[in-house]
Amino acid sequence: MPVAKTTAKYEMPFVIFVSVVLLVLAVTAGELNTFAGIILWVLFIAFFVYLIVISKKGGNKEISDADEREIKEVRKKGGAKAVLIAIVMTLGGLAAVVIGSNLAIDGATYIAKFFGMSDRLIGLTIVALGTSLPELVTSITAARKGNTDIAIGNIVGSNIFNILFVLGTTALIAPVPFESKFIVDGVVCIASAVMLFLFVLNKDRKLKRSGGIVMLLSYSAYFVYLLVS
Repeated sequence: MPVAKTTAKYEMPFVIFVSVVLLVLAVTAGELNTFAGIILWVLFIAFFVYLIVISKKGGNKEISDADEREIKEVRKKGGAKAVLIAIVMTLGGLAAVVIGSNLAIDGATYIAKFFGMSDRLIGLTIVALGTSLPELVTSITAARKGNTDIAIGNIVGSNIFNILFVLGTTALIAPVPFESKFIVDGVVCIASAVMLFLFVLNKDRKLKRSGGIVMLLSYSAYFVYLLVS
């Protein structure tokens, strides 16, 4: 999957940076408190401003000729009715993804509790998988349709929003306890972001199949660690 220049140059390093910030804030205070929430929200606002700036400067200059032709065709055919249908389809798809993820999480969590799994293990595996299902489906669909920028940007953007917006907002509402066991998970999070970044630093600036295999094997090793720890 080809990776946009701005994604490899700015957004991926930013994911690594915010992952490090999250771990430092949590370890220092033993929790994600109001101060941590403010820091995360400041970074979130800065990132949002960055997105607005690059969009105004034409951050999508790397659009391929095929994409350019497709955009012109859509604009040519599209009227108010077509745009309305597209909006309804998008909202309907998002709603279905959310409902499906909730059902998967509720069912899997009940099963996990029945077999005596800890909240940490449930959160790092079943709940994490359930909340990642939308990203998985979206990325695979986008990649198969050739919209690789969506496939990669979806993952990078989700990690940034989860760390800065979700955790930042939660910390502002109520302190989030941080157990010492999560230090290892935080390091794995940072290592994963670094791994993704390194895998796209090649001549073609593409995430190749070999990189995908290594990442899946790495997750398998991490999953085994969770089961035995």
